[in-house]
Amino acid sequence: MTRKSDAVAFEAAGKTWTVRLDARAWIEIEDETGLGLNEAAQAIMNKGSFKTVAMCMKAGLRHQAPEITLDQVLDLAAEIGNERLLTVIGEALAASFPSSKGKAGNGMKAKA
Repeated sequence: MTRKSDAVAFEAAGKTWTVRLDARAWIEIEDETGLGLNEAAQAIMNKGSFKTVAMCMKAGLRHQAPEITLDQVLDLAAEIGNERLLTVIGEALAASFPSSKGKAGNGMKAKA
């Protein structure tokens, strides 16, 4: 699994997939789950909501596969396993909110 700035890559179904939780993905997650950004993150990290994790995977793959379905996402999840799925989504979540340190132009000041 490799991580490029705002995306996390994994191998499944004979190809490399990249999960990117950008603004479009977060809007889709909110529409699909009814959860706001913080609530969705908490559902993933604290409550272990598999539905929210699957919706995040689906939304995060849209940039690569616009027509991907939940069934296809669940097939990918079954191939890589639940532990790896959770790792991919956790890393994608972290990548979608990078630290302000060293990120010129992101509008945030680094804490001293």
